Amino acid sequence: MVQRALQNLLFAGLFLTGCVRAIGPIPAAADREQGRERLERFADAWLQPAKVAPPTVSFDAQLAEADGLTARARLVQAETQEWNRWPDGLRLFNNRGGYFFEVEIAGDGKVAWVPGDTQLERNDPGEPLWASGEPDVFLFPLQQAAIHSSMLVVDTDFPERARAAGPFRSAYLSARGGKDHISGLIGFQTEDAHRHVVAMRLTLAVYTDEGLQKLVFDWD
Repeated sequence: MVQRALQNLLFAGLFLTGCVRAIGPIPAAADREQGRERLERFADAWLQPAKVAPPTVSFDAQLAEADGLTARARLVQAETQEWNRWPDGLRLFNNRGGYFFEVEIAGDGKVAWVPGDTQLERNDPGEPLWASGEPDVFLFPLQQAAIHSSMLVVDTDFPERARAAGPFRSAYLSARGGKDHISGLIGFQTEDAHRHVVAMRLTLAVYTDEGLQKLVFDWD
């Protein structure tokens, strides 16, 4: 799943193409300048406001219940979140990074989120996006930019931004269960952030003492 998710990242190739080289002598000035330009394009595309239209749906929380489970889900945008604030642009990624929901789940017994069965449908049923089980898949472009800026001896703050991802990681919902109430952030990567979204259906998969259960939320 992680490999598939990484392959779907939009902007990793933006700066990787032509930048990858073995660690060795300091790059020539021309190589460094080309690398700097690619990294600047990456920053514009990934770390500045995306200027893409948000989904035309309610951002109010939705509630769902099923067989002793109650859950709340709310659509949020990466560009408005405290864990993503940085003095110059965004800390980790902009709204092109994916769709994110804050969720809370409570049950009569122990519950656990199941990313592999959690999906998001947009506009029409079918062809869902699948939840990412780990927050680091969203950090991959920034981490790669930090590595390549170092390899090219180009001064950027990408390493500092990447090291400051702790609040995002802490906010992301873990798939490990063991409690009767869990809450956190879940995310879905997308290759078409410019898509005009007017309806969403989130199917949240939860494992309980009774087995796998699913809660459905609709926004339109």
